[in-house]
Amino acid sequence: MKNATLKMALLLVLLTVGITEINAQGFKGLKDKMKSKLGGGGRDVFPEVWSGKTESSANVYSCASPNGNYALTTSRNDMALIDGTSGEQLWYNKFKEATDGVITNTNYQFVLWEANTLLLFDSKLGKNDRIAGINLADGSIMWTLDGFQIPKNTIEDAIAYIPEMKAFAFSLPEKTVMIDVKEGEVIWETNEFRGAIGRHIYLEDKGEIVMINYMRNSVDILAAGFQNINAIAKLNIKTGDVIWKTEHQGFGGKKYITKERQGELKIEGDRIFVIYNGIQVFDLASGKNVWSAFYNESIRILVEPANLKKGINIGGGKTGGLKGETYDAIAEPLITEDAVYVVLQEKDNKVRRKYLQKFDLATGKLLWTSEKISDAKALPRLALIDGVLVAQIGGLVNQQYYGLFKGYSSTDPSEYWAWVNEWVWAGKFGLKGFDASTGANIWESDKFKGSITKMATDGQNVFAASNKYFYSIKAKSGAENYQVDFKATKVGQPKFSFDIGEAVTIMGTKGVTAFQKSDGEALYSSEKIKNIERTYERGGKLYVQDDKDDLTLLDLETGETLGTIKIPKHNSEKKTLKQMAVGGDGNEEQYAVVRELSGGADLTEDGKYIYVFDGNKVIKYQAE
Repeated sequence: MKNATLKMALLLVLLTVGITEINAQGFKGLKDKMKSKLGGGGRDVFPEVWSGKTESSANVYSCASPNGNYALTTSRNDMALIDGTSGEQLWYNKFKEATDGVITNTNYQFVLWEANTLLLFDSKLGKNDRIAGINLADGSIMWTLDGFQIPKNTIEDAIAYIPEMKAFAFSLPEKTVMIDVKEGEVIWETNEFRGAIGRHIYLEDKGEIVMINYMRNSVDILAAGFQNINAIAKLNIKTGDVIWKTEHQGFGGKKYITKERQGELKIEGDRIFVIYNGIQVFDLASGKNVWSAFYNESIRILVEPANLKKGINIGGGKTGGLKGETYDAIAEPLITEDAVYVVLQEKDNKVRRKYLQKFDLATGKLLWTSEKISDAKALPRLALIDGVLVAQIGGLVNQQYYGLFKGYSSTDPSEYWAWVNEWVWAGKFGLKGFDASTGANIWESDKFKGSITKMATDGQNVFAASNKYFYSIKAKSGAENYQVDFKATKVGQPKFSFDIGEAVTIMGTKGVTAFQKSDGEALYSSEKIKNIERTYERGGKLYVQDDKDDLTLLDLETGETLGTIKIPKHNSEKKTLKQMAVGGDGNEEQYAVVRELSGGADLTEDGKYIYVFDGNKVIKYQAE
């Protein structure tokens, strides 16, 4: 690969949104390799492993198994499986033939790769669902059920696979049912634990399971009778008997469009820790809430979308023309060996006022509360540096929503609904330093006008860019070490920031640049690179996807572009969402989304292979 191409590629590495920090071991010596300003260059195409076709219409599911051994394609009435090694179709079957006529046309499908099973749902208004379990080994039917009605508008949340039990749970509004994945037999059911299962932890030595729920909608709340709506429980894994059940303050479901799971549930010693919108701590033996620091409120849309139809509920209400939520707006609790720092917020009529609190980790004793931080829609990051708690005020937030928009031009009277997954700026912007012992505000920086990139640190200093400058600021005092003219890099307005150890790389609207932390020297600047929307980390590899869904692999150590794949346009995210809708008309009742990527591509979990789906055509590429 030409030198210019290699260097341009490194710029793309730092596009990352959603991967916290990459410890780039290859950064040592990078300055010497890249002293010259970078030029442009073409990008190689990944080598093709094989190309194959399936007999399936392939307009519902097109995905690869996580290990890459298989690729599955389905339509509403047929399915096919491809061998990941050879590209040959292993089998093809119509649902009508596979189920002996029990299911001919599906409303919903759900693939459980861990269980090698495809679940099919045939739902008719007012009747129980017909559900079939298909063995992905050969496309044959294993069992059928017809005793349940699954909430279709929350199909992604209704099913939770429990690998330790070789079973899956149906989360119904009135009860939870555990079903053997191979036999289709009900293992147990309970109406003492309701709502969708957010997370679970299997206690093998005790034969028990800890599960935490979340409410999907008002139907779940009504079914629970407004009592014990939010529950965390420990159950006997064989009988489903509830050993204890405790109310929690709320837990996250899956993100609105991308369906990534939110929140953490973990056990350390004799304590259960629930991390979501703060922290909650429970006793493992009894379920007793030991202590909590939590705000029980989802963050609705913070920044109004352009062209949104006026006169509707901007707050995300169910009856308005905008439904969705904002993510990455509040920092997760910062946990140290003996304490935890939490961002909390209170709501007044105009803005959300935030403040910080420090708690003793063992007892939950409140150690201090900071002053109010006003006019801060977002407070996305905390860092403890040399006895100072540094808070980033404002920044990029991820908004995912379904909204009603005005026509495409000022003279266009039409309206249209759209699924939107975007990153937007939420202000105000700045940095604040607090004494970690007392909570006193030590310093505040007001240098950040219009934006602030994700802050980076080096143990003594904080690094971030505004619209005009890249700054290094002493964490102890807030004093400025240096400022560098960001405009001189000619990469547009700064957007995504990436800490790579000895330097900070920032993606602008027109390209990418990197600054050395020690002195702020600009190590390189790219020629125009823009419209990067997503990044994915697989097996230590970083993939970048642009607004056309084209996928590029970047070497994290050298910055070399290892390859690029163009994703067929008709498999773009918007088209895929419409294809997944019942009848293909783009309504809200979607098929389950099993791949994280936007468009017709899938990655193996080790990052070594890429599958691209173009109708019934499947191509496998090697990425190393």
